[in-house]
Amino acid sequence: MLPLIPVAVGVLATIGIGSAVASFVYGELTAEQKKLQEEMHNDLARLKRAQQNKLQKLLEQFQIDEATFMASRDERIAATRKQYFADRQAQSDKHITRYIALAREQISVTENIRKEIEDGIMRLRTLTKIQKTMLRKEAMEHLERELNEAKNKAYAYVQYLKQYEKQLKYRRHQIEAEQLLFSLKLPEDYPYVGKLLFFKKSMLDEPLFQQQSMHQITLKYDATDKELLQSLDDEAMIPVIVTNFNLTTYSYDLSIGKGFLKHIAINQSKIGIEATVVQHTEKKLILLDYNGVALKLHRKNLENPRKVPPIGAKLRVYPTGWDFALYHPVFVSEKYQDSLKSFQFETLPVVFSSQGAEEFITYLEENGCTNEADEWKIGPLDASSTLIKLQLGEKLVFAVRFMDGVQSYFYFECILPLEESFQPEDIFVVMDAEFEMVEEQDFELLSEKTYEHMLDLSVMLFKEFKIQQQLNASMEGLSFFTKWTEVTEKLIQYLYKGKEVICDLSETARVYKLPNAMLYAHEYELLNAEDVRQRLVQLELTGIVEFIIEVEKEQYVLADFDEVVHHLRVYSESPMLSIPIFQLKVYVKNFCYPEIQQRNALNAFRSGQLVNGQLQSYILNSKNIEPQTVSLGELMFQNKQLAENRAQKEAVEQALAEENIYLVQGPPGTGKTTVIREIMAQYLQRHPSARILIVSQANVAIDNVLKGFGAQYEDQMIRCGNIDKIDNQLTPISFDTKYKAYVEKIAQKEEHGAQALFLTRWKSLIGCGQDRANPIMGELLVKNHQIIGATCLGLMQRQIGLDRVEFDLVIIDEAGKALPAELLIPLNKAKKVVLIGDHKQLPPVVNPSLYDTEKIELENHSYCVNDLFVTSLFKRLYENCPDTNKQMLHTQYRMPAVIGSMISQFFYEGKLLNGRGTAERPTKYFDHHLNLLDLSDEVQYRESTKNATVTNEYEARLVAKLVKRIRAKRPVEEKIAVICPYRGQMRCIREALRKEGIHWTEDHIAVNTIDAYQGDEAELVIYCMTRSRRKTLYFSDEARLNVAFSRVKNDLLIIGSLRYLQSYGESHILYKIAQYIAAHGAILKEEDVLERKPVLVQAYTK
Repeated sequence: MLPLIPVAVGVLATIGIGSAVASFVYGELTAEQKKLQEEMHNDLARLKRAQQNKLQKLLEQFQIDEATFMASRDERIAATRKQYFADRQAQSDKHITRYIALAREQISVTENIRKEIEDGIMRLRTLTKIQKTMLRKEAMEHLERELNEAKNKAYAYVQYLKQYEKQLKYRRHQIEAEQLLFSLKLPEDYPYVGKLLFFKKSMLDEPLFQQQSMHQITLKYDATDKELLQSLDDEAMIPVIVTNFNLTTYSYDLSIGKGFLKHIAINQSKIGIEATVVQHTEKKLILLDYNGVALKLHRKNLENPRKVPPIGAKLRVYPTGWDFALYHPVFVSEKYQDSLKSFQFETLPVVFSSQGAEEFITYLEENGCTNEADEWKIGPLDASSTLIKLQLGEKLVFAVRFMDGVQSYFYFECILPLEESFQPEDIFVVMDAEFEMVEEQDFELLSEKTYEHMLDLSVMLFKEFKIQQQLNASMEGLSFFTKWTEVTEKLIQYLYKGKEVICDLSETARVYKLPNAMLYAHEYELLNAEDVRQRLVQLELTGIVEFIIEVEKEQYVLADFDEVVHHLRVYSESPMLSIPIFQLKVYVKNFCYPEIQQRNALNAFRSGQLVNGQLQSYILNSKNIEPQTVSLGELMFQNKQLAENRAQKEAVEQALAEENIYLVQGPPGTGKTTVIREIMAQYLQRHPSARILIVSQANVAIDNVLKGFGAQYEDQMIRCGNIDKIDNQLTPISFDTKYKAYVEKIAQKEEHGAQALFLTRWKSLIGCGQDRANPIMGELLVKNHQIIGATCLGLMQRQIGLDRVEFDLVIIDEAGKALPAELLIPLNKAKKVVLIGDHKQLPPVVNPSLYDTEKIELENHSYCVNDLFVTSLFKRLYENCPDTNKQMLHTQYRMPAVIGSMISQFFYEGKLLNGRGTAERPTKYFDHHLNLLDLSDEVQYRESTKNATVTNEYEARLVAKLVKRIRAKRPVEEKIAVICPYRGQMRCIREALRKEGIHWTEDHIAVNTIDAYQGDEAELVIYCMTRSRRKTLYFSDEARLNVAFSRVKNDLLIIGSLRYLQSYGESHILYKIAQYIAAHGAILKEEDVLERKPVLVQAYTK
């Protein structure tokens, strides 16, 4: 039972609905029903025991077993058997008669309940009209939806009982005792108008399909908008809503469009949907279409009411008003903030006994729970309790009871252990409110407004709890993707703020109402008009530009400048406006296409719009993965050496044999590129016309695969992405090169007569003489190639049109570094997918603004930061995936054995082996492969944190000198990588190299952060610790250290303070690495490195 049901029952009492009806509304049995249920269970148990006892006596009488008794042709046994079944049927008939009578009583009760609900709805509508507050009105509207659902459930329950009676009469000779028991509430799988159900697309495609419910009741269904299924896979799980019972076919009509709307948008209103404008009415209403469902948008609820969207335009909208079964058009708003109105509560009062108050205050003082900025989480204590759990931040969890009556309030029960804190999969609501302690003797002094506020809060909490419960039940694992969708939506709203223009305004404004929009213009004089004009010129704005002002967090109003930039006009719905007039930030509204593509991919995935529908279930929870394989026969490997590596060989064979999904973990240097090429070559050999997409986070990873893939496929390869970031060797197969070549070819054609008009139109369509590629032509170009390479970001480029292409095989490299939505963009388009990554290396890079509560307020911020953002989707999938569908590549060939063993020991539980040639690998500059330059005694070696970044000037100068010496002794073909923990130090080292006369890009020297260098490698790697004083959690991130030390092919030098590494303690990874270097490498001094006479200084001691 959900908590707050007693509260909801109390709310319904205010509109004249009794407790019995209220229990039906919220799916709870009354005391009488529970008693009847127990009586029926006991009665049928007695009947079954009596039948079994009678049979046992007969078996003992004849001294035979049951099978012999039932099959024997002996006259005496046959006569006894006949009498046994006659007596049994007589007993059964009496019970059937009784249970039909009981069912008819329930029909009568339920019909009375339905009548009472209908009367309650009428009274509620009268109350709703006189509500003044938005919250109270929304609470009343929600109650009306609850009552309408209950009315439909009541009708369905009557139909269920009638079907039950019909089945008893029809099958009276086949009924077992346990089959007599009917449900005292509507069975979960029984349909009613407005109910949200999920079916596979293959079922919905049938003209009529049927399923069986309890008592072998057959239910028939028919989807009325099957055209929406055309682009979906047969295995996709599709949300539908029951819209009607068809008396002609005796089947339930289902709406796919309404199912998508309710599942994707209404049940999760903060996410929104994309709808198409179809009509403008005289009443300033805009009619929209979403999958055949009518939506209504008031012009005042446009983001820019002055700019009316044309018919055919696509708008992102959020539901604001709807009826339960979606009989009527749904009202929507284009304003994101309109979806956030449900939980704007100012205070959260809790009543305490004197003893409870003392316990509570003592706990607060002892545990330092004083951070008022922390968010509240409210949810059920557990599945069976009616208590509510409240959590403030990470230090306080306590239970309250909701006291319902004339005056409703939360009453403190007890402090809970921190182990009871909410987990991500739990049901809870996050809200901002000021906590208010009220002593028991004073609670009657609370204002009537406070009690109303608590009543509203209880209704809205119950609504949210119920929705979350339904979502959790509908699809396991969906909450992870729902949360990512909400986070992405929040990020999009924040990124609307583009470049800023600082304005100083006059103290007063001319205010006037716009004639054709329900808006007021506030016109301010610009006191710094010349500065504003220069800034606008500097921004080089082109096309249609919109400006916005953030009036409150994540709430914007539109603004613009007059033609001569003397005035700023700000638009609002009210003649009253409060904005700062000094240093006001006016933002250029930004259209963040990559994030919008990610949101679209998340929504497509959640609604089952995948090319291979089975992948949805597997990605939601990889425990669901079941191997589906085809026989390959013996493979003739293109790369003969690969056959000698068992893990690589098995990864290729199993990935090829699996029809849906396969995962490969590829630690550093284990030959992921080799495996990818072999899978591609073998797949094309078996499927010559297949289309393959190879995608990765890193350009270099894509380029490495395509460069070595084979000249025979060159004409069939196309490399999509920014031409400046593609390897020069791949320029001939780049999208830009091939698109330009095609355009130039068409531009040179000349036609006369009938063909001339067609050619002119064709040249216009493909963009002859234009810089930007036409997305339709981009799509056609991609479809005419079999091997497509792109980064996750490149996939999101609009002009390429990749989002409209399907692929037979998608291979995603560096999958551990991709955000869930970045993975879903190619995955949604895949018939088969192979994911290759390493969850022991760096997780995805999340937009820094999402960590900053001053910029973006995320619900359950701590969960987002500590779990959602740091656990990659690849990790979730790999760790739960059955062994049949995954493989770890366990032999590394990149690093010298001494470094490979260190990486294996500290990051891969010793499972990573060293391949052939790694033990004999020569050094390039140092005498040892593994080196630590100890600067513990150098007083100048210390970090600076000026200008909000960490730098170390001494380290930067030392690195520049060392790199200069190494480059003088080693050929330029041998790459040197300088890896830094901080961007500030990266810039500092680049500047030091410049002063030494070294052009780091031309001299084959990479200077970068750890995050930027994953996926690359170098003959010599210099890792800069930068810090020597202050300890930091940064160096506890084992994934970063793994990446930093595993880039090396020959020599690794770590620059730092041995004393600093020791200061972390024996259990820390830095201490262990220092100990390992002392035992297996060299600890050096500065003069040894610069004079190039490295020797082992001394053995390491504690």
